[in-house]
Amino acid sequence: ADYSPTSNDSRTTVHVYTCDNTIRRVFAGGNAAAAIGVANIIDGGRFEYVYGGGNGEVAPANIGAGGTNLQVHGGNITYLFGGSNHSGTITGPMRVSVDGEGACAQDMYITEFFCGNNEAPINTSIVAEIGCGTRFGDVYGGCNMANINGNVTLTIKGGEMNNVYGGSKGSNTTAANITGNVTLNIYGGNINHDAFGGSNINGNITGNIIVNMDWSQ
Repeated sequence: ADYSPTSNDSRTTVHVYTCDNTIRRVFAGGNAAAAIGVANIIDGGRFEYVYGGGNGEVAPANIGAGGTNLQVHGGNITYLFGGSNHSGTITGPMRVSVDGEGACAQDMYITEFFCGNNEAPINTSIVAEIGCGTRFGDVYGGCNMANINGNVTLTIKGGEMNNVYGGSKGSNTTAANITGNVTLNIYGGNINHDAFGGSNINGNITGNIIVNMDWSQ
């Protein structure tokens, strides 16, 4: 059932506390239903999938003007998405913040991190920030196998990661296009392999690609 309160400022909030959690999948939004706005706060635990948005495997899980707000302060996560899973429009802004400031930060490791959606297109902009005390495999400012009609801004202030892409990740058969600008700000942290302002595998970026590197920030 849709979550449709009278106030446009209302949002659902999922907060996973402490370090001793084991959950396969966590969604801030609905399974096959809409919400005005959602927030997901992860303090710690062990997860296979964490989404800042909804699911949408059966029917679209739309999110309205309130947008999404994902905050991760610790935990071991295989796949982390700032947005939704399979289908559902996100109308409001997408905000993503990952830092190692929580009590469970010592166990933090995220194998693959997408600031956007998984296989669901986006018609809004993404603003994401990575702080100190974080550890990742690969990091993407955009989506996994989905288009973005909007801007992407990824700011890295600390942490350790293998590869960073300002854009998205496609596949041999599925493009992940971006029609807006992509901005990658690297102000700290350790990147063990490569940093790319654009996307990985398959996808066109029709806006500007901007990379700023400044460790004095």
